[in-house]
Amino acid sequence: MKIQIIKQSGKPVNTEDALRFENDFRLMYDKAETKAEALAAKNGKPVMKLLERYLSFAELLLNRKHNQDQFIELPKTAKAWRKLIDEHANLPILIAKRADRKATVLVIMDSGL
Repeated sequence: MKIQIIKQSGKPVNTEDALRFENDFRLMYDKAETKAEALAAKNGKPVMKLLERYLSFAELLLNRKHNQDQFIELPKTAKAWRKLIDEHANLPILIAKRADRKATVLVIMDSGL
C-alpha cells in the first residue's frame, strides 16, 4: 500500500531536494528583506509586517517549485520501520489523517513536538 510521507516543517522529504529548498529559501529571504526595508523606508510601515508578507508569498512559490508529494510503500515489518526511521535521522514519525483529503499520511516530526 502506497502512503504519502511529509515533513512537519514543510520541507521536502528527499535530502537533496531539502538542500535545494533551503538554498532557494535563503536567496528569497535576502530578496524579501531588501524589498521590505526599501518599502518600509518609503511608506513608513513596520519592516517585520512587510517581511512576513513577502516571506509567506516566497514560501508558497517554493512549495510549488519543489513538489513535496512523495509516496512510499507502507512498512510492514519492524525491520522496515527501523530502516525508515534511520533514513530520517531517528526523528519521530507520526501516522495521521489529512483533514483535506481524508487520507492517511506519515509525518516526520522535524520541527519538534
